[in-house]
Amino acid sequence: MTDVSLVGDFVKFSADNEKLLLTAESDVSSAAVEFSRTSDAVIDFEVKEPSTATFDTSMLQKMVKAGSALADVVTVEFATNKPIKLDFRLPYEGKLIFYLAPRVEAE
Repeated sequence: MTDVSLVGDFVKFSADNEKLLLTAESDVSSAAVEFSRTSDAVIDFEVKEPSTATFDTSMLQKMVKAGSALADVVTVEFATNKPIKLDFRLPYEGKLIFYLAPRVEAE
């Protein structure tokens, strides 16, 4: 998340059956981070249908910073142009859940 947050104001999440891809772009640079099914950072990987959504980088960064200070594992759920859900597993059966609406451009 940190890699893409340095590049742009928005991060695009794209998932298919093989990978989760986070991308960000600006006028001068771009960044991408890929998580495959076999990545050491991935415990479980389930995709019901290919999805893409774009979110505010600064808000996501704040959520991840707060959650990762308390938990080692996060479940990420999103669908095309739907809010993302970050579910951090806390000690003693606790949970910290954040929702963030996507950036949806007018057609």
